[in-house]
Amino acid sequence: MQRTSFDRSPRSRPRDRPGPSAPRARLRVLAGAALTCGLVLTGCGPAEQPAPPPPAPAAPRRVEDDATDGDEVSDDEDPGVEEPEDASHTGTDQEFARRLLAHHQLLLEISSLARESGDPRAARFAERIAPERQAEADELTAWLTAVEGAPSGSAPEDLVTEDDEQSGLPHPDLVERLRTARGTEFTAPFKQAVSELYGCSEQLAQAEMQEGSAAQMRALAERVLDEHDGERAELAAL
Repeated sequence: MQRTSFDRSPRSRPRDRPGPSAPRARLRVLAGAALTCGLVLTGCGPAEQPAPPPPAPAAPRRVEDDATDGDEVSDDEDPGVEEPEDASHTGTDQEFARRLLAHHQLLLEISSLARESGDPRAARFAERIAPERQAEADELTAWLTAVEGAPSGSAPEDLVTEDDEQSGLPHPDLVERLRTARGTEFTAPFKQAVSELYGCSEQLAQAEMQEGSAAQMRALAERVLDEHDGERAELAAL
């Protein structure tokens, strides 16, 4: 007897398909399998084939899932990647440069006093370190001039002030003693003043190495630390 279109046996019913709520990762896996087999999802074979296995647990959603086929997901499209405000320099770099420049200028002044003090050992030490400090002072001045007015990536209240530039310098009374001392009386205050300048400069350099962003200032900070390693031994031997 001829069957009507409504008189179908259970075996001829179309195979169940994943509903609209199936995870996207599951659909992608199925689509890949269908293409590999040379089939399409709308006609996977006769009804006699066994039903598909239960859906696998949903995979974590990735940014790549939202990209269309053939498109690449770049860092710019990833919401988890934040662009830096300004990677060239920050307030830390400016503070380091201004305060180190103030230290170098005072050290150059003290070195000039040492050459006229009548203390030959202090004079020789000053003559050896002065050219390097002058070159670094010139470098600091040029860098500060170049970045003046440029965005620093820091809030205005975070920038160094004039009072900050003077912090860490030897007491003015100690510097005044150096202006009047002669001969062997010059040695002790000279060693004390230079040692204090070195200590503060090293703290500034270490902070710059840890938190600074400007490559030129970080390199200068490393150079300052290297210079002091040998000079401190010479200073102690005066």
